[in-house]
Amino acid sequence: MRLLSHLPKKIDKDFFVGKISKALENRNEFDGAFRLIHSEADGMPGVVADLFGKHLVVQFNTLGMERKKEEILDAFEELLNVDGIFEKSEGRARKREGLSDSIGWVRGKGEELIPFRYDGTAYFCDTLGQKTGFFLDQRFNAKAIRNFSKGRVLDVFSYTGNFSINAIKGGADYVLSIDRSSRARDVYERIFDVNNVKSGYKFLVGNGFDELRKLERKGEFFDLIILDPPAFAKRKNELSSALRGYKEINLRAMKILKDGGYLATSSCSAAVDRNTFLRVVESATSDSHKKLQVVHFGFQSYDHPVIMGIKESEYLKFFIFKVEAI
Repeated sequence: MRLLSHLPKKIDKDFFVGKISKALENRNEFDGAFRLIHSEADGMPGVVADLFGKHLVVQFNTLGMERKKEEILDAFEELLNVDGIFEKSEGRARKREGLSDSIGWVRGKGEELIPFRYDGTAYFCDTLGQKTGFFLDQRFNAKAIRNFSKGRVLDVFSYTGNFSINAIKGGADYVLSIDRSSRARDVYERIFDVNNVKSGYKFLVGNGFDELRKLERKGEFFDLIILDPPAFAKRKNELSSALRGYKEINLRAMKILKDGGYLATSSCSAAVDRNTFLRVVESATSDSHKKLQVVHFGFQSYDHPVIMGIKESEYLKFFIFKVEAI
């Protein structure tokens, strides 16, 4: 069951105008780009909406919200002065609801790569990329990376380089970014170019697990390693294999991290809670004969609210450790 209201209300455009208006009030400190609607947390279960400058990217993930799509789009247009609304409704959630993918401009128009800015940095939302095109939930964690960026930095599962560009802005001499998507590489290079970063970085298209092994064999070492993998466990029955994956990437990273260097490691799997993720990292620490100090802990940006009583809503865990040999 997905609950829209505890009161007897007509579910029409005015109802959604009220929900979106409240969501806007709760995010009045954000500018440039932010998550406007975060599903249940904003009283619109099954709807995700990210605002990128003058454009909105939306997802409809449930049958109920699909049936109300036009009224919801009308409500967005009434409240927001946007040039276009792009629908990016796809994935397993829709398939479970018996819905096919729906991707494209549904109101107005815009570019395939939507330009936007926040925290003094220019980015692009890739409408044909992952999720809504950019991971706004990591915004504060990416900014925190600046405080630990020096020397050589490795960013694994980099996507279009949010952590990488922040590492450069934090003072890193060189950033090696790894992602399996050649399209992500193209967007990454445009982001670095528009920010006038001409050197000191490289994007390697490859599998993160494989490339970590290759770097170890080559004897490469880094001052900071960032691990931001996709959700290894989207369901509880995938948990065991996910935990093995998290342990392996953290173990591999620790082996090529300089003594006293920093490991920034993340999990966006809702099925993996904070304590379970920490135990996996501790296990990797033991196997690599290292000791850890927690120097930063974060979770999703507060435009992605956590709902008390729904533990899965705290899906993003992010730690920065100082790593030293025993």
